[in-house]
Amino acid sequence: MKKFGKFIIYRKRLLIILFSILLIPAIIGNFFTETNYDMLSYLPEELDSVKGNKILTEEFGLSDTIYVLIYDEQLWDIANLKKDILELDGVTKIDWVDDFSDIKIPIDFIPKEIKEQFISNSSTILQIQLTGHENNGNNNKTIEIIQSMLDSKSYLGGQPVMTYELQKILDSENIIYFIIGAVAIFIILFLSTSSIIEPILLFVSVGVAILLNMGTNAFFGSISYMTASVAAIIQLAVSVDYSIFLLHRYREEKQINNSNESAMLSTISKTSTTITASALTTIAGFSALLIMKVGIGKDLGLVLAKGVVLSLITTLILLPCLILVFDKFIEKTKHRIFMPKFDLISRWMVKGRWIFLILIIVLLVPSFMAQRNLDHYSSLESSLPENAESVLATEKIKDEFGNGEIVYVVTENEDRFKENELTKKIENIDGVDSVIGVSAQVDSSIPETFIPDELTEQFSKSEYSYFAIRLKTGVEDPETVEAINEINKLAKDAYGEDFYLTGEATLLKDMTDLAKIDLKYVSYLSIGLIAIILAISFRSLSIPIFLILVIQLAIWINLGIPFISGKPVYFLTSIFISAIQLGTTVDYAILLTTRYKENLAILKPTEAMQKTIKDTGQSIFTSALILFAGTLGITLISKIQTTSELTNMIGRGALISMAIIFFGLPSLLLIFEKFIGWTTLGWRRKQKRSARHASSKKGEKK
Repeated sequence: MKKFGKFIIYRKRLLIILFSILLIPAIIGNFFTETNYDMLSYLPEELDSVKGNKILTEEFGLSDTIYVLIYDEQLWDIANLKKDILELDGVTKIDWVDDFSDIKIPIDFIPKEIKEQFISNSSTILQIQLTGHENNGNNNKTIEIIQSMLDSKSYLGGQPVMTYELQKILDSENIIYFIIGAVAIFIILFLSTSSIIEPILLFVSVGVAILLNMGTNAFFGSISYMTASVAAIIQLAVSVDYSIFLLHRYREEKQINNSNESAMLSTISKTSTTITASALTTIAGFSALLIMKVGIGKDLGLVLAKGVVLSLITTLILLPCLILVFDKFIEKTKHRIFMPKFDLISRWMVKGRWIFLILIIVLLVPSFMAQRNLDHYSSLESSLPENAESVLATEKIKDEFGNGEIVYVVTENEDRFKENELTKKIENIDGVDSVIGVSAQVDSSIPETFIPDELTEQFSKSEYSYFAIRLKTGVEDPETVEAINEINKLAKDAYGEDFYLTGEATLLKDMTDLAKIDLKYVSYLSIGLIAIILAISFRSLSIPIFLILVIQLAIWINLGIPFISGKPVYFLTSIFISAIQLGTTVDYAILLTTRYKENLAILKPTEAMQKTIKDTGQSIFTSALILFAGTLGITLISKIQTTSELTNMIGRGALISMAIIFFGLPSLLLIFEKFIGWTTLGWRRKQKRSARHASSKKGEKK
């Protein structure tokens, strides 16, 4: 590492210029990175529900549907509005009463099944098919134009409209998230560092890594809205730890070295291994998300892991250059550190070790059971504010025309008799309201030549046909899942594997089912990867167990809090927290254990632990506070439930992990010190050598 350190020290200005140049393509790349707001697009393509949805889109034009609810208007005025909307770019089709009946006749003479679908009391509904996908910018323009054509008695709702409003909210909030988080972190850095210039240099170093990370996302084409919302602030909060470790060590080395250059050379040599090990554990936690079958895990995990790699590079290369160049200014702007000292608290942390061990044992089982029984939600509607226009409109539509979701059964266009038999059985399911399709509306005994062409063309093509099933319940009702399972069973009995069951409710059900599997494997993989890194770093079999145990307990407590408060969380949040909290806060445990091992070489275990808590207390407290403060702004400001709860749990998890590490980890390391010595290379030998060294010193004095 000395050669590497010398290279950095003697080419510091050149390296600063190089990083400055790299920022140019990074900033440009950031503008070319699109944001994906459609969570269902992250489902694996091999799922039958995804295949069926693709057939409906490509063969039947059933891509995105929005709904216009209109009150107290004459039918011919609505017909004129329909005609105007149909002329818009982006609109392929509008289903309404006049497609199935003459609107000039009295409403009472319109067939009942048509009235139930399009007319309710004094309201009527237009079902508008859009050309693109809901993540398509053209759809947003179309929605904007339609909104401008409606009066105060009309409501525009549906999934694409909610996605559009989600995008508008996030576009207005994202920059605010980062500014508030950055200001909060800067204040904490100011309080925890000894110079006004030091926080600025830390921000510049990590800021360069964030810009490089955001810019290189252009290679992916797009990132999810959740990644776009939280990636930058999480990278800032996590990566600033490495900078603080390096800066603190540089201050120590300046006291015992003759020059700034030699102090920095010693700092790089002594901290590079520890910082790299910490970064690797964080990368391992984030990388575990890559195995998720739900593609958003790969999206978030890859961006966060890449961010940590880039932050590691800027911490070990750019930050030392900046510190050396601006060292004079650092010295001129010195002030005292305002963070609390841990001299007094370290004593009773050590004295109360048995109490804290009992507390850990008591918390393990209930926290595990609480997080295991946590309730989840999955719909976009639950993520938006209750007063969002699209949510209010969608609720109005449900009040008038029913809360039920629509499920589609897609089959090969071969046997109408079999389809007719299936629809009759499906109509008898408790959760089914109605079935819409050729077989549901026309008896199988009627020859196809007698069936109206418009009806046949709507539900049948050369290769495929479909029918729609309107359920009585909403997307997140348990009855909806039961109905989907029953429909799937009946369809399998009729068609074997030659059918596709799809629709938003089916897609979300598949996504939540996959997420349950993902949670298990992500947890196992993140724990396994981090355990291997810790085992290699500490050359120990037992230390990884203790370190992961305390962080895992903190994760269970964090996830158990919503269960106790009776609040459901987004179905992906548990997966993200399991990987992110483990990856980000295990660094605190690594720092404490590393210093404890160093202090054991010269002190007794209890004395070594007291000194360790004094040495590392401020660093761990500052790191946890930074992660909490960085995410607090998003938690308080964000109107998007998914973003707010994820950042809330990340920040809260940092504080819980800090508390468990301060009170629980010292207890485990002290009480099981002998066991650790037996299972760790170099642990007990150092103590024996130091003991012999101390006794020889006493002998010399005598």
